[in-house]
Amino acid sequence: DDSLKVDLNAAFTGCNTHPDHPPTSAQLDRAREDVRLFNDSNSHLRLGDLLRSSGDCSGGSVEFKTAVQINSRNAEADREVARVYMPIMTQALDETMADQGSFPSYVPAEHGDLDRATAAWERALAYETNKNIDTLAHDELASLYALGGNTLFALFHHGSEGASAP
Repeated sequence: DDSLKVDLNAAFTGCNTHPDHPPTSAQLDRAREDVRLFNDSNSHLRLGDLLRSSGDCSGGSVEFKTAVQINSRNAEADREVARVYMPIMTQALDETMADQGSFPSYVPAEHGDLDRATAAWERALAYETNKNIDTLAHDELASLYALGGNTLFALFHHGSEGASAP
């Protein structure tokens, strides 16, 4: 039913559609003003976080993508962009993809773009100064390359999980 599709979409995007502590209008106004004044990657990232917390998933996604366009070395923004393109792979979704060869219609069109998700995670891995992201990034990349049929790169990333972590 439609409510399930909304909940699944929220789960796929990591978007909080029913926040416990949504941002205030003053916080959103301030973040929008920062974007207008500074137009830098971190301002767009902050606005994206606030929009997503308020339930505006698509607005948050646009801001995350803008943050990466401004500074492709913004690893935090890249992780958010990767989450936009790659939904959480549940067993049901895995089976649906195997049966249909694509994501179900209730998953927004931008999801399932393996190349963009892979590029975003590769950048996050390359530019993240905090190496605690190592295991997560390699795990995500192993899954993405496997889904894309690139077994060699999938095995490389699977074997590299935790190798450069602190």
